[in-house]
Amino acid sequence: MAKATGAEILDFYNNHWPGDDWFIDDYSVDPAGDDGVPLNPAEKYDLADFGFIMWQGAGDPPKAAPVYSDDSVPFAKWFNFWKLQKSTCTHAVTLPKAQEEEFKKVCKAYAWKVS
Repeated sequence: MAKATGAEILDFYNNHWPGDDWFIDDYSVDPAGDDGVPLNPAEKYDLADFGFIMWQGAGDPPKAAPVYSDDSVPFAKWFNFWKLQKSTCTHAVTLPKAQEEEFKKVCKAYAWKVS
């Protein structure tokens, strides 16, 4: 089973979604949190629980990887394709409150995006 952190899944879903003509179907975990349970950035989730990314646009779906002219792609397949292409990584970090300022200084020094 392929797993990913909530932070990675949220990054993909919120910032790298394939477009408005795609939607999620047949999921047991909703990355949008519409079911009232937002993803925990630090928790690992089974990608199979996110169902399929389905085409709802006019005509055939674009022939961009990993679609290959299918109108239904497992969320895990598309997520893993995206993850292999990216040049950054996303982590959720838990640290003692006393070290928060030090952590922020390091992030600022390296120009790391912190959310």
